[in-house]
Amino acid sequence: ALAARYGCDATWPLLAVPPPEEELIQSLNGINTLWEYQLTLSTFILTFFTQQAYAYWRGVYFTTRAIQGRINDACMLVVMGAERGDICAVDGCEDAITGYSAEADAVVRRCTRLLRLSHRVQ
Repeated sequence: ALAARYGCDATWPLLAVPPPEEELIQSLNGINTLWEYQLTLSTFILTFFTQQAYAYWRGVYFTTRAIQGRINDACMLVVMGAERGDICAVDGCEDAITGYSAEADAVVRRCTRLLRLSHRVQ
């Protein structure tokens, strides 16, 4: 407003809104119209692409969670079918099993490692 006031014959008070009849203000009316169109277009573009980006992110998120669930299922199947270790012979732990046998432990570790690796490579 101050630059417009000093750029023409000032007929309005300092720091007031200039009258629309002023020649400089009429010449700036085209910029105001362009600004309104630009504002509408920018708002539409930002809203549209933000919505599209969110939809894409949601799809990727749910897909990776589904893959994670299937990896968990496969690991559970391997663990359930693995051979158990020997029965504990130490006093106080009768009838307790000490984890997996040596071969089953190697298979369980290898399968879980390969399943996790395959998910990271994808």
